[in-house]
Amino acid sequence: MRPRFIAALTRPGPWMFGLFWALESLSRALIAAVISVAAFDLGGSNLVMTFMFVIVGIFSVGSALAIPFVIHRLKPLRTYRMGALLVAAAPAVMAFGNLGTFFVGMFGRVFATNCMQVGLSLFIMGYIRKRDMSQSEPIRMLMAALPWAIGPTLGIWLYNNIGRGAPFILSAVVALILILYAFLVKIDETPVLKAVPSKPANPLTYVPRFVKQPRLRLAYLLIFGRENWWWMIYLYVPVYAEYNNMEIAVLGADLPVGGLALSFCSALAILAPLWGRVMRRIGMRRYVIIGFCAAAVMVALAGLMIDDPWIAIGLILVSAIPLSATDATGNVPFLRAVKSRERTEMAMVYGTYRDMVGLVVPSIFTLLLLVFQLDAVFFATAIALLVYASYARHLPRAM
Repeated sequence: MRPRFIAALTRPGPWMFGLFWALESLSRALIAAVISVAAFDLGGSNLVMTFMFVIVGIFSVGSALAIPFVIHRLKPLRTYRMGALLVAAAPAVMAFGNLGTFFVGMFGRVFATNCMQVGLSLFIMGYIRKRDMSQSEPIRMLMAALPWAIGPTLGIWLYNNIGRGAPFILSAVVALILILYAFLVKIDETPVLKAVPSKPANPLTYVPRFVKQPRLRLAYLLIFGRENWWWMIYLYVPVYAEYNNMEIAVLGADLPVGGLALSFCSALAILAPLWGRVMRRIGMRRYVIIGFCAAAVMVALAGLMIDDPWIAIGLILVSAIPLSATDATGNVPFLRAVKSRERTEMAMVYGTYRDMVGLVVPSIFTLLLLVFQLDAVFFATAIALLVYASYARHLPRAM
């Protein structure tokens, strides 16, 4: 059994791609919660911190347009490896701890993520058959569960107790391990290169074709909705908890509640195989609607209880259960909807959701915080989740 599993980690397939995702996830998770806290410390307020993410979001959208040219020039595997190098370099730069280097690191981090995730998506589509996606996506989510369960708490603890640069340095070390793994394993690019256009393609040229396909539009909207919730908690829960000095003593150590909350939310991904079975039993459409609606109710209640931090954080944790359950759908709505002959072009457009969420959501939150307090962010998120739930009614019954 063990040699078979080791073999699965050294040849292209769900487990190899899952390990890629796990190492990348650990590197990013270690600083995911710390970034908002550090930005708050540097900027001095939620408004300034959120605006910093808006600036990075603009760059992120622009960098997404460059990815096709990078893939054409370097091919998917070298693009992925370059992204891994940048994932290591970005936190190392951020560790210097001043506003200028912090911004540079944030910019490098979003470009690196684009390189890695688009490259990995192309390999997944090249090696895993459509009918196997429902099994492979939960494996990918499962492999990321432990890193995201450990990373946020460890990162903030290191930031508060060891030094502000400590989580960034550890993140860079994990990325170096990923780089080594990516160079050691052998991947045949042939199945992917067949689908890569002979000329670099700008995602904007494929937007009209993408928009004309209702199932692709729906897949984009639903993953945008999930990311909307995740952006809300990763931007504000750590800062909210740190501002209220929320800590819990565990085995003699005072652990940050903000990090523990994010670790709990992320650790729920370990239930992905279970949620996958539930989804196949009741149908993806009903499953996603229930998840979004239940999360919306809890987030709205958290907004109402904003003056009681422990209750508000508790409600956010409850909202994570139904919302994280929808994560088990992975990219299945897109992967099942995209035509084989268009998978590379449409993947480029679909992949922009990360950048658009990183721009649109902080921008809206910035406008809200100009007039209202933090509770408005929770109320706006709850309303948005209900809108996404209404659109989930259009998922095909066959899914």
